[in-house]
This record gives sequence, structure tokens and C-alpha cells, in this order.
Amino acid sequence: IVGAAQAKFSSGSFHLDAGDFEHGPEYEIAKFSFLEGMAHINGKVRYKTADSNWMTSPALYLFNDDAWDAYHTAPACEDKVQHAHSLIQIGKVGNTPRMANGRREIGVPPQVLARSHPAITDLTYEQDEAIWSFKWELESTERPHGWFVIAADCALEQYNAKVSDMQYELTMLNPGDSHLPADEFGLPTVYYLAWLVMV
Repeated sequence: IVGAAQAKFSSGSFHLDAGDFEHGPEYEIAKFSFLEGMAHINGKVRYKTADSNWMTSPALYLFNDDAWDAYHTAPACEDKVQHAHSLIQIGKVGNTPRMANGRREIGVPPQVLARSHPAITDLTYEQDEAIWSFKWELESTERPHGWFVIAADCALEQYNAKVSDMQYELTMLNPGDSHLPADEFGLPTVYYLAWLVMV
């Protein structure tokens, strides 16, 4: 069951590691309800450049509410992210999530990569930190869905590389750059009409 949507803006940090019997290398970041049409997810991820290596494949994954239970019941990270609707790879630069040039990346499911929505990404540096920014499209033609964003690095289940925390900022916008989630759509009009009635 999907609860009330959280705020449009999320920020914080996450640490991805190999995990144990209780958890894996995944971190749930935010949820939001999107309307039909072209929506956007914008954000930044900061991390130490020394933590970027061939043994890690950090990515942001987008799930809709239809797949959320399957994500939680799957046994391992790669099994979980198979249910994602779309992904973008943290630290990769380009205008599309299909950035691997046909190479199979450890821990990144190719079938999810193949159906992923376009993203515009950029990578800059400040001293020993990389700052990866993105604008991720989400075009929905179905009913309003609850959507969930997670960070995961399934490669860490095979290679337990040591990586430090990543800091993130995330803004989710409905079509027309509306900050309101789908379950609050129309509330400003209701409030305005209520105010007029009271006046």
C-alpha cells in the first residue's frame, strides 16, 4: 500500500556496502506521486573521486507502485532492481541512460537499462569531490502512480569495495513543473474557492 507522498525535495546521504542478511547495497531515497504527462526528477550526487572505480556500479532506480512489493520480496540486489521502471548510472555523463556502449556492467540489469527514460547528466569536480548532476525525464501515459527512487550498487554484492558516503539532493516535479504530488493536485483551487466562500 502506498502512503501519502512525501515532500517534493529530498536531501541527505547514503552509504552503499555489500550488506548482510538483513539488508543489501540499496538505499530508499524518496517517493512521489506523478500525474500523466512529462515529469522530471532533478538532482545532484556528491562523492569522493577516489571511490569511483570499475568494481562499483552505483545507480538511481525508479520504481512505480505496481513493482514496489516485488522489489521488497526479491532476495538479492540484482533480483530487486530487475523490477525497476528506469535507471540512471551515478557518475556517467551523457544525454541518455544507455551509457555503457553495449558493455555489460557489473550489477546493472541490461533489460532495465534498455527501457530507461532519457536523462541529461553532467559531471564537475571540486578538489577531491565529484559532483554529478542530472535531469531525468518521466513520461507517464497511465493512471497517476506512486513512484519510488532508490540508490543501489549491486556490484558490491560481488566485489565488496570500500566506498564512502554519497550526498544527494533530489527534486521531483509533475508536468508543468508543479511541486504538488498527484494526490494534492487541485488543492490550491479548492483552498481558493473555500477562501472566497468564507470572504
